[in-house]
Amino acid sequence: MKGTAVLIPRTGKGYGYGHLHRAALIAKNIGEGASIYLENSYDKDRILRLLKGIRITEDPWKESPWDLVILDRRETEKELLAEYEKLGPVVGIDEGGEARRYIPYLIDSLVAGKSNEQPNYSFSVLPGIPLRDIQEVPLNRILITFGGEDPEDLTAVLLEKLKKDHFFNGRKISVVEGPLFKRNVRYTGTDVIHCPDNLIDIIPAYDLVITSYGLTCFESLAGGVPVILFNPTGYHRKLSKASHLPEIGVRRPDIKKLKRLIVSDSSPIDTVKEWQRRIKEERKEQHNIPESLIFSGNMQCPFCRGTNSALIRFKDRTYYRCTQCGLIYSSVFNDGRKVYNNRYFFNEYQSQYGRTYLEDFKSIKKTAFRRISVIKEVASKTGVPEDEKPSVLDIGCAYGPFLDAAGESGYIPAGIDVSGEAVEYVKKALKIDAFRMNFMNFTGGVFDVITMWYVIEHFEDPDAVLKKINRHLKCGGVFAFSTPNGKGISGCKNKKAFLAESPADHYTIWNPLTARTLLKRYGFRVKKICITGHHPERFPLYSKLLHGILDFISGLLGLGDTFEVYAVKIKDMQAK
Repeated sequence: MKGTAVLIPRTGKGYGYGHLHRAALIAKNIGEGASIYLENSYDKDRILRLLKGIRITEDPWKESPWDLVILDRRETEKELLAEYEKLGPVVGIDEGGEARRYIPYLIDSLVAGKSNEQPNYSFSVLPGIPLRDIQEVPLNRILITFGGEDPEDLTAVLLEKLKKDHFFNGRKISVVEGPLFKRNVRYTGTDVIHCPDNLIDIIPAYDLVITSYGLTCFESLAGGVPVILFNPTGYHRKLSKASHLPEIGVRRPDIKKLKRLIVSDSSPIDTVKEWQRRIKEERKEQHNIPESLIFSGNMQCPFCRGTNSALIRFKDRTYYRCTQCGLIYSSVFNDGRKVYNNRYFFNEYQSQYGRTYLEDFKSIKKTAFRRISVIKEVASKTGVPEDEKPSVLDIGCAYGPFLDAAGESGYIPAGIDVSGEAVEYVKKALKIDAFRMNFMNFTGGVFDVITMWYVIEHFEDPDAVLKKINRHLKCGGVFAFSTPNGKGISGCKNKKAFLAESPADHYTIWNPLTARTLLKRYGFRVKKICITGHHPERFPLYSKLLHGILDFISGLLGLGDTFEVYAVKIKDMQAK
């Protein structure tokens, strides 16, 4: 991973060693950009020895912003999440607290169990842990381990019962003594492994691991070693059964059942086979989460700055709906931003629409003339002079079909685009001024008209964009834009499918009501909204015989999947 990440595991009395252990594994996979923050001083000296070679940060807020903030805390309060979000974009692993509803990116291992709040991503075993071949041998070499702390003293309880039942006879028993154990492990007939550096490397030397439901359980399965679970709580036992893993009780081990499982011809080994099959299936499409995640978008509403609960989660993003303004916005975690170059305008555009952007130029230009007629209609009502050539700035002009139409319609056109190839075409082929840049870097003058056709949704900070448009637009000037309609038939029919099909770099999803509400805040008055993108075939009861009726209904109810906004600037607004 390029960049920085701070990992914040839950430590403290009663929380064991699992969260810290997993954070250490992730930190090692990330490399030199990773640091661990220890929230409290409980056994800090001993923990620091365990984290040898991993950078520790004493105050991550002083070092912010971080590229990723990775929480492995089990439970996090909403107020505390807000503090962590000041450090950078937050990823939560197995989060079970109230922050689960709000956290930007949620990863579950199967340790997390069932939840109404579905994660963005889940895995059985950390991606960095290799799968090893299964050894089908008698289960005579047994490793007993209950984490770094064993707060319920399961190690001592189990060993006492095994000793009474003469379980040690003919078997090699090894016991892991964790760094946070309350007492030393001393039992005749057992080997004690004190604070191993890496349990993953030790596990394959054994035929069976007896542990509780948690990280070690799944590391053993990945290592090809059967597991039998002895759990500290009924909740852990419930998870064991839900995962179809063999178990021998809660706090009081059933040794008879343990013996039956050990001599069974298939049960523990078949479990390993099934879990390894499942892990392999997961890893076919698995990328290195969380190490490879790059954040873009928003953790709060870009306009109201409020925190909202997640609306829908996908593997690469989380959508939220602002409770104040109604805007849908997203936090995006993927391998990087989309690049708009010739490949997009030709290969990708052709794949989506059946022809390249330049092959579609005339059709787009025809739509541009319609839009210009609406702009003129709106402008004539606001007192913009018609005896001089008005100026128009098209943001995201691409190869310039709107600029070409605007020039032919009596405007002085200029364009902005991030694509160098598109800008060169506009300048050389169309002989129109164009600038290759992000609009936020534009320092030109003021215009009579500013347009954005399917562009506003691509900006991560639309608040700053609208303030800047206000500064570069004359009073009485027209601001026009188009964007997908979150209240169209596709969004209303199936919100999840609609958002799943939205490009990841559409950071905001608008609707006509939200547009009216928000533009008013930025010194604009909406004069006209045109609902476009009507698709009668997307209605649930579509029939070719009803095509005309459904088209009429779509227009009447504003159910088109896109819409255009035409607003005038009524006052200046200074950016903060």
